[in-house]
Amino acid sequence: MSLERVHTRHAAPEVGRFETSLDLFNRTFRLIRWAIRSNLASVLTDCPHREKLGWLEQTYLMGDAVHFNHDLAGLYRKQAGDAIDAPGARRPLPDIAPEYVEFEGGFRDSPEWGSAGVVLPWLLYRLVRRP
Repeated sequence: MSLERVHTRHAAPEVGRFETSLDLFNRTFRLIRWAIRSNLASVLTDCPHREKLGWLEQTYLMGDAVHFNHDLAGLYRKQAGDAIDAPGARRPLPDIAPEYVEFEGGFRDSPEWGSAGVVLPWLLYRLVRRP
């Protein structure tokens, strides 16, 4: 009997690299890159070990740390479209997109999640304009 493992993630191209003469910093960076990879699926997640919901605040709270490593323009276009297509999108922005479930007492009125309605398009604009 054999066991094979496969790590699945989004296919966003890697665009950044970090390396120093200090092994501790290099190992720390590799650990951070694996954490970011684990949170890149068809959406940006915050807990890859227990859920794969596209919490919208993750699109910008991880911001530059994720953008340093990956070109996320395609993923952000998809996630912005998911937010627009969410049921009840005329109400406050959903907590997650695509909105598979509406959480009772969720975060629709919370600035951390609602800010994605402004910050996500701005990040997408900056990513598309990247030299």
